[in-house]
Amino acid sequence: MALPKLLVIWDNGIGRGYGLRLDAYAYAYQFIPHMRNLVNAVINDYMRDHRCDRQTAIKQIASTCHGRTLAKLIDEYNWLKLTRRAL
Repeated sequence: MALPKLLVIWDNGIGRGYGLRLDAYAYAYQFIPHMRNLVNAVINDYMRDHRCDRQTAIKQIASTCHGRTLAKLIDEYNWLKLTRRAL
């Protein structure tokens, strides 16, 4: 809640979907690093596909996200893949 542009949130469905315990340790030391790796993979794929540097990739991705941060996009992905599917 304090840093919504940087931190990806989770709920029970998302945590369970990644096979994690639903506690602060799993969130901080397993979920967040995994989300960081996911964001870095998206950036690296964009850099490779568009032959650009990291800063350019981040700016270009951000410009096409309709005001959503990468953290928000990952949150939406997780919700669609893991939470919505369970409903």
